[in-house]
Amino acid sequence: MMKRKSDCHSLSRLLRKILGRRCKRAAKGYTIKVVVSNIEAYGAFVDIGNDVEGFLHISEISWDKDIKHPSDVLKVGDEIDVEVIEIDPTSRRLRVSLKNLLEKPFDGFMKAYKLNDVVKARLLL
Repeated sequence: MMKRKSDCHSLSRLLRKILGRRCKRAAKGYTIKVVVSNIEAYGAFVDIGNDVEGFLHISEISWDKDIKHPSDVLKVGDEIDVEVIEIDPTSRRLRVSLKNLLEKPFDGFMKAYKLNDVVKARLLL
């Protein structure tokens, strides 16, 4: 399932758009459902369908910098939603991000606190 704010497209239609001769940027920003097919130390490969593979780099999995290995968060066979961030029609691959679909930690902090609020915190050195 693809989502982009107000419009939706079928996976096959999006893949034709991505892998055809149309603009490479056509699908950037779309959210698609994928299945984790392989996990390596540097990221996870995801199956999009129709012989199209996506790559989810470890830095695009979470805002949490403490993730040492993608298997800390993902398992082969997991079905997840990701955002398309780069398209390579020649190699039939996409770079995707899970992190882009998560709330940024600073945004959450800004929702919880207002200007001039006193916040008790611990400084880590």
